[in-house]
Amino acid sequence: MKKTAIILSFVLSSFIILSCAKDNPNNPSNNNNNNISLSERAGTYNGTISSMGMNLVMTLDNTGTITSLMVNGNDSLDPANPIKFDPNSKETVFGPFTATVKMNVNSQVISQSAKIKVTFKSGTDKTQGATVDIDMSTGNAFNPTMNADLQYQAS
Repeated sequence: MKKTAIILSFVLSSFIILSCAKDNPNNPSNNNNNNISLSERAGTYNGTISSMGMNLVMTLDNTGTITSLMVNGNDSLDPANPIKFDPNSKETVFGPFTATVKMNVNSQVISQSAKIKVTFKSGTDKTQGATVDIDMSTGNAFNPTMNADLQYQAS
């Protein structure tokens, strides 16, 4: 019984270690084939939230910080509280993180808390842009209901 428990423990430990490995195909957000660090992706990303027809502009600086997230010209981030990530990170998926999305609807600014995830389309070519998924539901799970395809523009 003791031998079985030790072997089972070893197998389980090996499985956990392998599933967390950086080059595991089941863990694509942590692959090590990306040559571009987040700081090298600095620029403006501009696109449209497809389901709402609203313009979304994300500004990323060279310190790995999202300094602005604008929806139809309304900045959704408090300048005193930007979204910060590791500038040396070479991952392509960031989030979900929470931000208050401000939208101008019928000449009225509406604010709503949202969970947001940014996925860069390429690990090696920043000009491919990014996709932003937005979940405006109040639950804990990330269930995006809106997305935007963003084009890269150098700053």
